[in-house]
Amino acid sequence: MLPRPLLNTPHDLTPDTTITLDGAEIPARIGSLLIEAINLHRTDINQKPLPQVCYVPQMGPIESCDTCMVQVDGRLARACGTTVTSGMKVVTASELVDTAQREAFDRILQNHDLYCTVCDNNNQNCTIHNTTSVLEVSHQSIPFTHKPYQQDHSNPFYRYDPDQCILCGRCVEACQDVQVNETLSINWESEHPRVLWDKQDHTRPTRSKALPASPADIASTSAHATLSWKSPCSVTPVISLTCHVPSSMT
Repeated sequence: MLPRPLLNTPHDLTPDTTITLDGAEIPARIGSLLIEAINLHRTDINQKPLPQVCYVPQMGPIESCDTCMVQVDGRLARACGTTVTSGMKVVTASELVDTAQREAFDRILQNHDLYCTVCDNNNQNCTIHNTTSVLEVSHQSIPFTHKPYQQDHSNPFYRYDPDQCILCGRCVEACQDVQVNETLSINWESEHPRVLWDKQDHTRPTRSKALPASPADIASTSAHATLSWKSPCSVTPVISLTCHVPSSMT
């Protein structure tokens, strides 16, 4: 696993080499994340962004969504989990890449009830909504599957809507590596994984041992719930285990 950056510490992207991206030679920095070089180039030429559901620059790669797949020297690789090397050849637009990205996003949409037109977070700041637009998704190849859980409002600091949670792990990553309180986790061993807090069985009320901070603020969807409390790291004044996942953090 690649080392985690310090939160909100700017990445040094000063070019010291070149790579070939979709046939064009572009500047890049050796050792930096490939996804950063691609994002910077696409912004410079006003091209639509590369799909990237789980990646948050301030936290570094989580590598859970697979939507940022590209070809590196002919082989599929996650752009968020690949570091730049001198002269590497990268392809972001090919049939192989397009198929890999769409299959990955289809698996995500299987966990998310897609009702963007009536969603409170349909404001261009939702990662799922924006990725649906970038990939021009017109229908889901894998039907949405309801999870066998009710919405969970048992905790005074969190509300959780399982049918909106895509299990991207962004909230857990923020909790584990940013807040470092290990309050949130995902029970991957379950037949129907979900986000847990304090590793509790949420069929009965529990009280969290830690205040919520940034985890809900960086979720990818509206799975996390609203709460009138502003954390030091938060982007919005809400905590959202309904997965209000801002597409960017500032």
